[in-house]
Amino acid sequence: AAGSSPLISLSIEGDVLDDLMYSNNLKGCTSKTGLLQMNFIHALSKIQIEVAKQNDDPEIANARIHRITLKNTSINGTLDIADGKWTLGEKAGRVFCDAPGSPLSLTTSATMVKDASGEDAHMLVFPNEDGSLISVEVVYSLDAAGTETKTVECPVYRPNSAETPFSFVQNHRYTLSVSVANSGVQVVTVLPKVYD
Repeated sequence: AAGSSPLISLSIEGDVLDDLMYSNNLKGCTSKTGLLQMNFIHALSKIQIEVAKQNDDPEIANARIHRITLKNTSINGTLDIADGKWTLGEKAGRVFCDAPGSPLSLTTSATMVKDASGEDAHMLVFPNEDGSLISVEVVYSLDAAGTETKTVECPVYRPNSAETPFSFVQNHRYTLSVSVANSGVQVVTVLPKVYD
């Protein structure tokens, strides 16, 4: 319709969300404006995960992670290009890494989770600027054989708050730090960075 904003709908296919970049900085420009430069940004958020064990205590000496799932993330949405706002749809869990046959052994040094090619793994997600609470579900084991798994779900809150959901915003990369400790599993969000 005349005067309506352009909309782009995006959905996860398989378990992949394709990158989307857009520009809306030419509002109000006319043929008399002169040279126009479009500034593109990523419409999605990028998440990476690093893993570690908190110390060398014998109780967690054999700590391994079997699976990490991001829970309550949107799996579809519509972007209004004029204002850069998403209308988010259905929510679900998305597996970040699944290593049942060879779980991730942990050290006290944080290590980025790798993809099948050995590169740092990442997942593109819809921004949760709607205030929805995203959580990280971790399946881990502490026994020497790695067969006695435990599952814990850790909500991702804003720093210094146990009530306000963390907001993943467009055009930013976040590193979630998953740490196995004697008392269980902790998830800390490292400060965001604009990503290329």
